[in-house]
Amino acid sequence: MPLLCRNCPYLTSQHQNSAAKPHFWLQSDSRLSGVAMNIHLFKSKYLQQRLPQFLLFVAHNYQRCNLPLIAASLTFTTLLALVPFFTITVIVVNAFPMFADMATRFNQFLTHIIVPAAGADSVSDYLYAFRDKASGLTAVGISFMIITSLMLIQTIEHAFNQIWQARDQRPIWIRILIYWALLTLGPLVLGMSLSALGFLSNPDNVAGQIPFYSKIFKISTNLALITLLLFLLYKLVPFCFVNWRHALTGALITSIGLDLLRRGFAIFVTHFGNYQLVYGAFAAIPVFLIWLNLLWLLLLAGAVLTSSLPYWHQDRFLHLRQYQPFENALDLMYRLILCQQQGQAIKSCELQQLLRISDKHLDQILSKLKHKHYITDSSNGWVLQTNPNKITLADLYQLFIYQPNQYSAIASSIQTLLNPCLQHMNISLCEWARHFSAQEKENQQQKKTQKPNKALAISDK
Repeated sequence: MPLLCRNCPYLTSQHQNSAAKPHFWLQSDSRLSGVAMNIHLFKSKYLQQRLPQFLLFVAHNYQRCNLPLIAASLTFTTLLALVPFFTITVIVVNAFPMFADMATRFNQFLTHIIVPAAGADSVSDYLYAFRDKASGLTAVGISFMIITSLMLIQTIEHAFNQIWQARDQRPIWIRILIYWALLTLGPLVLGMSLSALGFLSNPDNVAGQIPFYSKIFKISTNLALITLLLFLLYKLVPFCFVNWRHALTGALITSIGLDLLRRGFAIFVTHFGNYQLVYGAFAAIPVFLIWLNLLWLLLLAGAVLTSSLPYWHQDRFLHLRQYQPFENALDLMYRLILCQQQGQAIKSCELQQLLRISDKHLDQILSKLKHKHYITDSSNGWVLQTNPNKITLADLYQLFIYQPNQYSAIASSIQTLLNPCLQHMNISLCEWARHFSAQEKENQQQKKTQKPNKALAISDK
């Protein structure tokens, strides 16, 4: 026993009692382990119930976006832009000869991803032959090549904005700068990474002296590079905020799925090669088209998963309410009034959790209110821009429910019917917020008084 504890009679007695009963601590440890086991079982059962429901939520989003049609469009655009994309890489390399090895490694890496294992040699030969021929084009031909490559990137951006339900688009000059950076600097940066990894996996280095380790190193580095590319794709392409953890999770799952898809597709084509009897020397072309379509379906599915991951937190995918524009807008304005009274702002993520509606519907409400200058987006979050005493319930009703057309006889008839209702709604938001707050307090007090009455009734029984 420590010296400091010997001077304390309480601790001394506790030490003696604990020495007399050594089994007490064993019992407490077993109780703690039992509690931990119950918590683990509860979490596992909860996860088993939660994960299938979340996957159904992701599948619903996949169906809502009509991704097979988008994948078909991207397949056709990729088929047109693949050779121009390789050609622009050659043009950049010719301008900077010191990057030749990097660009070669980039082309090999891109071919490894895009071209399936079956028929890889023939498709690769076609691509490189077209690229070498196209490298001798004039300035006009190169301009068309660049435009075709930009079409592919623009189609990808449009598809991702549709998945993330982003209403706005980047300014045209920012889009041009981003596209040009992707076409020129992207291949070189990735080529530098591949050159460095190739140096590390060289047989003369440590990573290449052990065959098994070299193979594992090669597989893991390819997986890491694909994950990095997909992470940048999911994080930067959509014109909205994407959490980097969600983008990284979606990229990692998609890269693993891509590797499994390549292996499975290679096995399928190898064992079911009857298509060669029909297509003959052109057998690689339909295989290549099918692979491109499957590739885009997988990449878009990863994008849908990434866009759905914010709803995983706090089971938001289970508690999404039905979209009611007027009611949700009124709820939002009420939250902003409360924040204004406390001198605070509120962020979009907090509003989404409070209103329990989808990001798309929240963005629609915020856009309409901002367009009317009722609210504004400050550096700390959303705040009121117009005095709520000057905004009436009728204004919000006409903004989100029905705005009659002045030149329509039907609209004027409907307006006549709505006038009595709108007169009752001609109160300011501040006045309505005071009535609503008083009503909420009264309801809470009634609930508190009802609970003791129920407890007394149960005890009497």
